[in-house]
Amino acid sequence: MTEFRTKGKGADRKVYPLSKKRTAFGVSRNLAYKEVEALRKEGKRARLIKTNQKLDLYAPYVSTIPPEAAAAQPAVQEPASEKKENEAGKKINIAGELGILNSNGKPNLNLTDIDHFYGRDSMIRMSINDGKLSFLSIDPNHIAAIREIMETDLPNGYLEPTAYGTDFTAEWVSHPPPGSDKIRWPDVKFNDDTWNVRLEGESLKSFLNAIRTSKDEAISFGLSGDEKKASISLYRKVYDKETGRYNKDILATVNASTNRPVKELPSGWTDDLHATFPREYLEMTVRTLLGRKAFLSPKGEVLTLKLRADYPIEISTRRIGHNGEHIQAEGLIAPRMGDE
Repeated sequence: MTEFRTKGKGADRKVYPLSKKRTAFGVSRNLAYKEVEALRKEGKRARLIKTNQKLDLYAPYVSTIPPEAAAAQPAVQEPASEKKENEAGKKINIAGELGILNSNGKPNLNLTDIDHFYGRDSMIRMSINDGKLSFLSIDPNHIAAIREIMETDLPNGYLEPTAYGTDFTAEWVSHPPPGSDKIRWPDVKFNDDTWNVRLEGESLKSFLNAIRTSKDEAISFGLSGDEKKASISLYRKVYDKETGRYNKDILATVNASTNRPVKELPSGWTDDLHATFPREYLEMTVRTLLGRKAFLSPKGEVLTLKLRADYPIEISTRRIGHNGEHIQAEGLIAPRMGDE
C-alpha cells in the first residue's frame, strides 16, 4: 500500500506519495569478478558490468543468447578511423586502472607515492599498442622509475595527462604529446653477475617489514652462502668509532639464485655484492607496485628482484587491476654510490 504525507492547511493543503528509498544494486569489483570467474568455470558466458557509477558497484552478467545464434550473427566492427575519432578529445579517468585508487574509490597509495609517480612534476609517457596500455613514470628526482603494462579497449595511440594525483585523467591523442619521446625506460642490462631473488610468503613479509620499519636513510644488500645455496641479507651500516669501520646490522635474510652456477663460487664466500639504495625509494617503489594493502599484509603476491654490484635494482611483480585486467609492473631504483 502506498503511503502519503500532507503539506499545508486548508485550500493550500497538498498530498504527496511517500517514495521508498532505493537500494543501490551491486557489490565491490573484486567480489563481482570472483563471481564472474566462478560462472565461467561452470561453462557460462559471463562478464563484469558496472551497476552504479557513483558508488563504484559491479555485478556479474550472464549472456542468455545461445552461442550458435551469436556465432551466426555477423559482427559489426567499427572502422578504426571512426573509433579513433570517437576517442579523440575524450577525457579518461584511469586512476583506478593505474592502481592510484582501489575498487572503492579510495586512495590505494600514500600521498608521497602519488606525488612522485602520478604528480604534475613526474615525467609520464603513456602509449597504446594492440590492446596494451604502457605507462611509464620517472620521479621528479630521477632516482626511481616505474613501468606498468595492462590490457585496454582503447585504440592504438597515446594518452596525454590532463589531471594528476587521485584524479588522474588523460586524453587520447593520435600522436605522441610534445616532449614525451624523450621519456624512456632507463637502458639497464643484467648480465651473468646478476643475482635474482624471488620473494613470496614469509620471505616477502620479512623483506617488506625490513624496508617499512627501518628508520635509516639507506639499506644495503649483502651475499653469503656455500656451493649449494645462496642468501641475500638486507642490512644497515653502523659506524664503530673504536675501529673506524662500519658494522652490519642485519634486517632480513632471504634465499637467492644467480645466473651462474653457485658451485663455481668459493666455499664460505660472503659480501660478493655491494649494493646500497635509499630506503625511502625502496619503500615507495615497492608500495606503488604492490598497492598499500598488499604492502602492509601480502597474501599470495610475488616480488622478483634483480641485483648487481653498484647497479640499479629492478623490482617486478604481477597483479590484477581495477577492472580485472592483468598488469605487469616493474620498477627501477638508482644505487647509492660510495656509501662506506
